[in-house]
Amino acid sequence: MSPLHCRCQKIVQIVLGYRVTSKAPPCFSYNFGIIEHLVALLPASKYSFTMINISGFPLVAKSDAKILILGSMPGQKSLEENQYYAHPRNSFWPIMSNLLKTDSVLSYDDRKKLLIKNNIALWDVLKSCYREGSLDSDIDQSTIEMNDFKRFFSIHKRVVVVFFNGAKAEQLFMKNSFKKLKHAQQDLSLFRLPSTSSANAARTFEQKLLQWAVIKQYL
Repeated sequence: MSPLHCRCQKIVQIVLGYRVTSKAPPCFSYNFGIIEHLVALLPASKYSFTMINISGFPLVAKSDAKILILGSMPGQKSLEENQYYAHPRNSFWPIMSNLLKTDSVLSYDDRKKLLIKNNIALWDVLKSCYREGSLDSDIDQSTIEMNDFKRFFSIHKRVVVVFFNGAKAEQLFMKNSFKKLKHAQQDLSLFRLPSTSSANAARTFEQKLLQWAVIKQYL
């Protein structure tokens, strides 16, 4: 498959919202003219191609929190449900239930209360960004807006450790926020933990749980 062929496939996937297979009809020429023609056929009232940022959720915490858990940005399922880690195959809540020794079948409100009761704050590194789909790799770096961590740590003075749910959360925080903190606020223990996303299929639930168990040292 030629580079132009691949590039046109990617553009059609992004603009039209579906993946073009390699078995396209002979009359389908992979060039930008046909892409423009296909877009022109779509009803303007149904499709909009303006770049729109997605926004994350409010912080879950009280002022006496000691532990901060940071993700990158809620996935599509979480945005639809308006809940942190709402995808049924995301292992975040099952891991928390295991570590905090509670019933895994809790309502979302009760799950948040459980974290607060154990002095755990839950948030994301990003306040908003543009992302096509749910993968961290699809985040448009030119559109990111960080949450205000300088303000967070000035209010939550008892936080001593930050756990990153996956590599992307750590990368974004260290690149865009850490150096902006006051010197005293930088005196934190920082841990990158394996992503609880189902996309992190290289690790089993048991392997993720084993590494996340470090949180118990700070409870």
